[in-house]
Amino acid sequence: MMKGLRTAGQTWLGKAVIAVLFGFLILSFAIWGINDIFRGATRVTVAKIGDTEISGETFRTTYQSELQQLIRRSRQSITAQQARAMGLETQVLSRMVTEATLDEKARDLGLKVSDQLIARTVTEDPTFRGPSGQFDRTRFDYYLSERGLNEQGFVREQHGALTRLHLADAIAGALQVPVAAQEAVHRYGAERRAASY
Repeated sequence: MMKGLRTAGQTWLGKAVIAVLFGFLILSFAIWGINDIFRGATRVTVAKIGDTEISGETFRTTYQSELQQLIRRSRQSITAQQARAMGLETQVLSRMVTEATLDEKARDLGLKVSDQLIARTVTEDPTFRGPSGQFDRTRFDYYLSERGLNEQGFVREQHGALTRLHLADAIAGALQVPVAAQEAVHRYGAERRAASY
């Protein structure tokens, strides 16, 4: 076959035909065979809450991080089947959906946490205190490296976490159950009936 192509490629008509054939071959690969190179990889969305999308990559990263923390806490290896049996995938996805929902509501309400509150929260966190009882930068840096974060990523996470915490406290923190409802629940639980015939 190569000999035939070499022979055909010696005339101008043969060169044109070979160029057209190879052009079609290259074009067909570009359109059908290797289109991910030109279009980019297909993006998978695990969940969509309002304008917030939880991508497959974000879910996978969060799941792996959660699995590594679980392995560190339990000090034993955990297989993918064991993690699935514990419901880790469902827990991670549920938490991510809840966080995205609270983030959407906070964004709708225009709620934000100040940088000063983040700084105060970090410096007052007992996790980052040294032997003197004061904020210890080395402990903080160790915490970040253990979780694969940089300082900006940590601050960004804290902004989201504190905003969600404040929103959740505002929604459910000071929830007062009406007296009538308390009495009705008590009557229902304490009620006794007797039947005789």
